Amino acid sequence: NDGSNSAQSEFTVKPHLISSRSKVSPGTTITLTGTGFAANSQVSFALNSTGFGSQAITNSSGGFSASEQIPAATASGVYQLGATDQSANSATTRLSVT
Repeated sequence: NDGSNSAQSEFTVKPHLISSRSKVSPGTTITLTGTGFAANSQVSFALNSTGFGSQAITNSSGGFSASEQIPAATASGVYQLGATDQSANSATTRLSVT
């Protein structure tokens, strides 16, 4: 016995998505920030499962920041704004379009 102690534990990092604004008008540009996604992965965005905008690339820690424009034809309502990476990791946040 060398007198050292050690412990092991498994944990899961859950993706998280933040929008710079929670209430927008159609055509507004927002900043989307994500953490906990796969490293160096493409991330796509969707409003209620309908894709929009361009894709972001995560950094080596699985984070990203992207400016995306809400489509001008988006009807008023509350939407689930989602981000999904190439490994199917995903996160959502609510977005109100007025």
